[in-house]
Amino acid sequence: MKSTERFAVDSPLRLEGIGGSEVGSALDVNPFCSSVELYKIKIGELDGSVSNDACELGHILEPWILDKYEQKEGVRLKRPGDIVYRHKDFPWLFAHVDGLVIGEKRGVDAKSSGLMNIQAAKKFGKSGTDELPQSIICQCVLYMAIFDYDQWDVAALIAGGGVRFYQIKRDLELEKIVIEKLKHFWFENVQKRIPPDPKTIDEVDILYTSGNLDPIESTPDIYQKYLERLKVNQKLAKTKKELGEIDFELKYFIGDHAELVNFNDDVLISWYKDKDSEKFDTNSFKTDHPRLYKKYMVPKISCRRFLPKTL
Repeated sequence: MKSTERFAVDSPLRLEGIGGSEVGSALDVNPFCSSVELYKIKIGELDGSVSNDACELGHILEPWILDKYEQKEGVRLKRPGDIVYRHKDFPWLFAHVDGLVIGEKRGVDAKSSGLMNIQAAKKFGKSGTDELPQSIICQCVLYMAIFDYDQWDVAALIAGGGVRFYQIKRDLELEKIVIEKLKHFWFENVQKRIPPDPKTIDEVDILYTSGNLDPIESTPDIYQKYLERLKVNQKLAKTKKELGEIDFELKYFIGDHAELVNFNDDVLISWYKDKDSEKFDTNSFKTDHPRLYKKYMVPKISCRRFLPKTL
């Protein structure tokens, strides 16, 4: 079971194709992992493993959620565990599934959502519908294609909403579109090592990490963007200065009072002191115990610094 729409597959299998939990990322409908990030994982330049409390809790809850599905539907499930299923025509498409209904051409995927991120739960609609996040729908589209099933259900434990049950019917037109897009991602991007076009600044940062090529000459359009950035930066600096002057007046007036209120006692500004805490004195420890300090040092991967020059 996948408790978030990120994924964790073993390294050899990861290099063989696209798995069910990766479909949303390949199609750029997974808010937790973009196609650029998945591309970097597939070519071995980014670690795709996931290990956190949400994932651990999801694995623990999976059997219970599937039990609930069996009770609600009055069926029994085959639970394949780590078995890998591949598409008969496209073996580079594979899946691990949570449950297969015995005696029927129907599968089920178990989800836990919003247990540690309440915003994620808001993307799940009413029980009995197919109102699910796009990434989950596309994942089930692949499952139905691999098994040649007409329906795939989702049993989802929603924070504050109990277990909800959803049904997704097979749509051959949608299936064709999904597979064609996955085919493009796998063969045109991953296999040819041509990354998908980035859509956000975070994706650009993920894509270009080395900065070891020779300088590149600006085009007229890019030079205009550089000038625009200078103007925006000047406005920000002016705004920051003005904001600092205003905050000076406000803080000077508030003094040691905890809050600033209006005539109705509505709080306008809170200015509380954080609780005192302790921190580890790294420098002193390094001086007093240099060998022990060196023993526990681990490499830190550096980031590129973006430093536009002023004219």
